[in-house]
Amino acid sequence: MPKGPEDKDKAKTLKRLRALGGWWYSTPRSRFGASGTPDIIGCFCGRFIGLELKRFDGLGSYGVTKIQMHRLCDINDAGGIGWLINREETLERFIQVLTVVRKAWDTDNPTGRPAQAEEAHVQ
Repeated sequence: MPKGPEDKDKAKTLKRLRALGGWWYSTPRSRFGASGTPDIIGCFCGRFIGLELKRFDGLGSYGVTKIQMHRLCDINDAGGIGWLINREETLERFIQVLTVVRKAWDTDNPTGRPAQAEEAHVQ
C-alpha cells in the first residue's frame, strides 16, 4: 500500500510499465542493498532497464545522488537503459520510448524471442 508521495509515484510508474509488458521489479528500500540501485529494474524487449524515481511534484528534499547517477550511467554503458524519472512528463516520454522499442521489437522478432533464444529453442 503506498504510503507517501514517492510510493504513490512508484506505484503509478509500475502500473504503467506493467501494462506495456516485460518484467518489472520495485527494489525495496533497505540499508542492506547496494548503494545507488535504481528504484525500478526491469527487462523489456530484451533490454535491461533501471529507473531512478524522484518525486513528481518536485517537493522532495533531495535530488539524484552521485552514486545513483553513476549507476544509471553504468547501466547505459553496459547496453541497458538507465533513466531518471522526476516528473510526470518524463514518465510519459519514457513510455513513448518504450512504445517505439516495442514496435521495433515486434517487427524484428515476430516470434517474440531474440535471435539467440530462437537458436537455443531450435536445438
